[in-house]
Amino acid sequence: MKQQEFYREIEEIVEAEPGSLSGNEQIRDLGGWDSMAEISFIAMLDFKFGISVSSDQLRACTTLKDLEGLCDGKIES
Repeated sequence: MKQQEFYREIEEIVEAEPGSLSGNEQIRDLGGWDSMAEISFIAMLDFKFGISVSSDQLRACTTLKDLEGLCDGKIES
């Protein structure tokens, strides 16, 4: 998956405007990031990449780049 596609997936999850996320955003600043968004993100990683992450791993992330880091290098620049 390309990096921009990854960010589009997150935009869908948090109901942000398409093309509004670039990766440097703080997760806590995303208006739609809540417990449901966390579950949706975890499900997306499992479905798209076969990656399982714990809620602790997810909560350790502070930026979208950190979320990208959970993808084990499966995101292309």
